[in-house]
Amino acid sequence: MLYQLFSWLDKSFDIPGTGMFQFLTFRIAMAILLSLFIATVYGKKMILFLQRKQIGETVRELGLAGEQQKKGTPTMGGIIILMSVLIPTLLFANLSTGSGGTLSGSGNIIGGNLLTTGFVSATGNVTGNYILGNGALLTGVSTSSSNINNGTSNVTIATANANVTVSVSGVGNVAVFTPTGLSVLGTVTANGNVTGGNILTAGVVSATGNVTANTFISTGSGGSLSGSGNIIGGNLLTPGIV
Repeated sequence: MLYQLFSWLDKSFDIPGTGMFQFLTFRIAMAILLSLFIATVYGKKMILFLQRKQIGETVRELGLAGEQQKKGTPTMGGIIILMSVLIPTLLFANLSTGSGGTLSGSGNIIGGNLLTTGFVSATGNVTGNYILGNGALLTGVSTSSSNINNGTSNVTIATANANVTVSVSGVGNVAVFTPTGLSVLGTVTANGNVTGGNILTAGVVSATGNVTANTFISTGSGGSLSGSGNIIGGNLLTPGIV
């Protein structure tokens, strides 16, 4: 009960010290101290009360030595133990079962495992080494591990070790990554250098800077090779126009 009370005070009024009840070790220590206090202070009073009410042992005559010494000893002494356990538990334990309730925090919630049959809601980031689940109730995220979707754009890996395909705005296979290279449907633009073994295109290669290569090979069929800068190479072969 005190846990819920001080949690409300901490969230509503931010009173210094009320946040201590969020720490399990603090509540355990307080429960132990209260349990000792109840057993030592009220234990004797409980025994005297039971004696006044004449709630004591009735000893049968069995002819045993010292058996009459037990006569009048208060019974129901277990009440002291029950009080020492139940009262600290009710006061300092978190009695919420989580059924239909909410776990919230303005800061970080850190733990080894977070298990719930309800909802986990976060306005910030949810991070973890492993986030396990079938994703059946996720919104805005594909439930398949082979897809990353956002609107009509997606990244797909069809099967294990398969090609990676990228679709943009509903247009499929805009880019396809394979073990041998990258295939692009549209235009490739780069502010820096484009370096590779071969650049193959059915369109135009346009450069405002230098284009260098050991060998340039072109069919020259209806096209041209032009540049506003230098074209440097060991051989420049074309049946068309340079």
